[in-house]
Amino acid sequence: MGSNNKEGTPVFYVGTWGAFNAWDEVEYLMVDEKGKELKKKAKTTFAIAIEALNIEKGLIFLLDSLYKKVEASNYGEVLRSVENDAREFLENVLKNSKDRDVLRKTEFFVAPSVGSFVKDKASRKRLITRCGAEDFYPIVYMKLAVALSDLLKEKRKFDVVLDISHGLNYTPALAFRALSDLVSVVNFFFEGIKLKLINSEPYDRNAGVLIGPLQIHTILEESSGNIPRFQLSQDLKGLIKVNKKCCIDGEGCLKEIGEKSNDVVSNFFQKYYGIKEGERWKTGVKVLASAIENGFPLLIYNFTLDDRPLSDFVKTVLDFYKDKTDAMESGGDLIISHMVNFGKDIPSIVKILFLAETLRDAYGISRKEEITLREFEKVKDLYKKYEPVYRRMEREYEKIRDGICDHLNSANVEGSSEKTENWKILADIISG
Repeated sequence: MGSNNKEGTPVFYVGTWGAFNAWDEVEYLMVDEKGKELKKKAKTTFAIAIEALNIEKGLIFLLDSLYKKVEASNYGEVLRSVENDAREFLENVLKNSKDRDVLRKTEFFVAPSVGSFVKDKASRKRLITRCGAEDFYPIVYMKLAVALSDLLKEKRKFDVVLDISHGLNYTPALAFRALSDLVSVVNFFFEGIKLKLINSEPYDRNAGVLIGPLQIHTILEESSGNIPRFQLSQDLKGLIKVNKKCCIDGEGCLKEIGEKSNDVVSNFFQKYYGIKEGERWKTGVKVLASAIENGFPLLIYNFTLDDRPLSDFVKTVLDFYKDKTDAMESGGDLIISHMVNFGKDIPSIVKILFLAETLRDAYGISRKEEITLREFEKVKDLYKKYEPVYRRMEREYEKIRDGICDHLNSANVEGSSEKTENWKILADIISG
């Protein structure tokens, strides 16, 4: 990964934006990592953040309600238009080459909104977005997980900075919730990632005069690590569901899209687990979740997923979501209808894939049926921060080590024999 030649801790910058085209140029003040005060006039805090922080990667979330027109051939056109407008806005703000380098490493992602937005005051034509209120959090969670996984593959220490200065409605709270959860599980297995929440002092455009620069403050900082917890429904039905209210073709739509919704996730896991049919993949996912939560090394190795499943999964489900979102003109208005929604299981599924990917990249934990005592010990040592689980794993490790020695001695087996008649059931060793 390239560098912007700035000293200091590498930063993953995350922003939540509202109506950027309405922002005024104001003077911002921000203190860099060395304690130096920096000032800059700009239409966005991102401009001074580039000077104060060593930004390695940026991700800015916008809402589809920022679409300026009331006609579109499809939902993809809406997304591209908002993203292009945001990038063009920043290109006009960021003039020098170093700033442009950071811009090239910054992704814009347009997420669903909900509500009615007047786009033409004279005609009162509106953009109406329907049935997407539940989807902002799981979508943000997915995008943040992919970005963090990519960074962790190259770096072990960096700061995550969430700038909520321009945030709108629920977007800052849900972005922080997603980041806090992901960073906490990263810090359970790794060290050195700080999550910082920054916010600018308010700007009152009606005051008529601006006295002094608006300072950007760090209002929260956390770096704690928590053992991963997963909230999965018993039958994993909370994945992708059809929204009856927004399914535009009635019963036919419900049946067709409902079947495809089930297939999207099933086909993905069947491919990665090598299962041709049925729902056995659900058992694999739930076993892996339990193994990570409770520290069962053999099961983690047995049921983890190889390659890089996270980005593949996120692309698969987001493409399906976009494809099943309708943009239709009606009575002069543009109505965006999300015919499918993400269920409550999605963030936990993403967290499982995120951990499978990062543990493989960092510690070489890949799927296998048998593991060595050293591999058991490697997983055990990852749980040192959670004493109840670590103590149990330590006792199991000692029993396995002693059991192996006793078994080898009693069977008179030479060290590295691979013969199956010399294997002993793990549960028998631990319970013995």
